[in-house]
Amino acid sequence: WASTEEIFKKECENFPGFTNVSQKSTKPEKIAFSSFQQCSRNWHKQLSKAFTTCLESSEGTEVHNALTILSELVGGTFPVYDAYHAEVKQRVQKLIGEEQQFGQSIVVMARSVNARLQACEAKMLKLPSKGKRKEAPEKDKDVDREKKLKNEKGAAAPVKDVKPEPVRRVEKE
Repeated sequence: WASTEEIFKKECENFPGFTNVSQKSTKPEKIAFSSFQQCSRNWHKQLSKAFTTCLESSEGTEVHNALTILSELVGGTFPVYDAYHAEVKQRVQKLIGEEQQFGQSIVVMARSVNARLQACEAKMLKLPSKGKRKEAPEKDKDVDREKKLKNEKGAAAPVKDVKPEPVRRVEKE
């Protein structure tokens, strides 16, 4: 669904799970394709982190469970994006040589998942690259910040990093 807007519109757009109800209006609004893509990327990022953490574990049960789930997902629903595919594939390939630590059953599962990862490699979607901004060197940034914060006397005011306090909602009873 995240690959093309046509598929998204055809298969998803009219289902209630792909709507959003805002606080301002009670009428549900359809989720835009770009919003769905962003959400999908976030889900895959979180899944990738979870799987790589499990695959790096020293606990054989954790590694076994991750490989069991991956064996069902790979080639169909996960991974879809090239960067997350590469992360998971790298961790799975590490396991192939670790028969001493985990035993033969995990190595066989890792080989199976690795073969599936290789088979679906050509179908991976490219993650959109974030626009790279040219930033000033750190020294220049500090000078600019101090110039902006000069007080009336001409002395530089100290630069403080202030974090905003979280917004708290009060429930009415």
